[in-house]
Amino acid sequence: MNNPHNSDSFNLNDLSPEQQKMLIEIRRRKTELLLEIQFLKTMNNPHNSDSFNLNDLSPEQQKMLIEIRRRKTELLLEIQ
Repeated sequence: MNNPHNSDSFNLNDLSPEQQKMLIEIRRRKTELLLEIQFLKTMNNPHNSDSFNLNDLSPEQQKMLIEIRRRKTELLLEIQ
């Protein structure tokens, strides 16, 4: 953020409350998309222990895995 050309390097107080809300939402969505990209890269990496064929899991295991990944994403977003 020390880069003067970085679009995120400005004083939040210079923004109106509406602009601040929009910026927060944009940053949240950016984080979601980055996590999604990271997840897809992880799933495509055959050397990753988390990458396996979902068809090898029972429907119940698939649901559990999806819920775990969803919760993981939520937690990562919370700590941003």
